[in-house]
Amino acid sequence: MSSVCVCVCVIMLRLGRRALVAYNAALAAHPFKTNLATAGVATFLGDVLAQHVEHFRGVKRKSHGNGDGGDGSCNDAMGATGATCATGVEAKLAGMQVVEDVEAVNGGMGGAGGGRWAMVADKMATMELDWTRTAVMTSWGATLYAGIWLPWYKIMDKTVTFTRPVVAAAALKSGLTALIAAPVANTVFFSYVTTVEYMLESEEERA
Repeated sequence: MSSVCVCVCVIMLRLGRRALVAYNAALAAHPFKTNLATAGVATFLGDVLAQHVEHFRGVKRKSHGNGDGGDGSCNDAMGATGATCATGVEAKLAGMQVVEDVEAVNGGMGGAGGGRWAMVADKMATMELDWTRTAVMTSWGATLYAGIWLPWYKIMDKTVTFTRPVVAAAALKSGLTALIAAPVANTVFFSYVTTVEYMLESEEERA
């Protein structure tokens, strides 16, 4: 078993090295196109990961909520009705059932580790990605994002020519980026995303 793992690791390292060499060659031959593709892939993966994090946090908040907007007590002075109190009690009972289910899974799968992975798998199975949002973010990363920042860094390299001291050069580049490029990039980003989402919603309403 150990020899198989070693072979797999060696193969993965060789493939990774070849991929890195090919990427560096493409970056040297076609820097702009390669940066566009890199930004698009990075934005795609980042948005998918962000949606997973949002989903898991939303499930966690729902599982820990008590359903009555407070500590679960039915206080007439706060204006709580019987229906509201019943909802809170039902939510608490549902939360207790969730805890019991988690404990049962933990016990049946060899401890907390197995139960945790089972819950993660269950959450992933019930999740639906917002592919429209991912497409919008990916299109932003693969076009305007790299189109703004790549020329900007070239301008910085030509403008800030001194390299000593290193801290001063880095501070000057960071300051110029924060004062000039960042506001422009943020404005373009929000304008682009808002416009594209509005156009998509309009098309859905027409359909």
